[in-house]
Amino acid sequence: MGFFDTYGTPKSTTSTSKTKTTLELLKNSIAIQRGVINGKPVTKGKYKVKSWFANNKFTPKVGQFNLFDDKWISIGSSDHNTMLTDFENALYAGEFDSYIKDVERRKIEKKNK
Repeated sequence: MGFFDTYGTPKSTTSTSKTKTTLELLKNSIAIQRGVINGKPVTKGKYKVKSWFANNKFTPKVGQFNLFDDKWISIGSSDHNTMLTDFENALYAGEFDSYIKDVERRKIEKKNK
């Protein structure tokens, strides 16, 4: 009896998990941002997660892509938790669908370069 008979044949090492959609990534990022704005040290791997709220600008990100491309929204002294909740509600209402499609287009363009 051989090794493969005892232990089986090699399996593919490629991931079988489904790639998350841009919308799913954005929803996960909102949850992460809640921790960031509440002062929790949040990391992804060895990198510290940056806040979407910096220098009086709101710049939401989907992975490495800015949701609003190279633009941002001025936040002044607005409450970050409230703004993030309003952002999430607008996301579920479909207000950002065109921006999400644009991020998907940019992701494909980058992949094909």
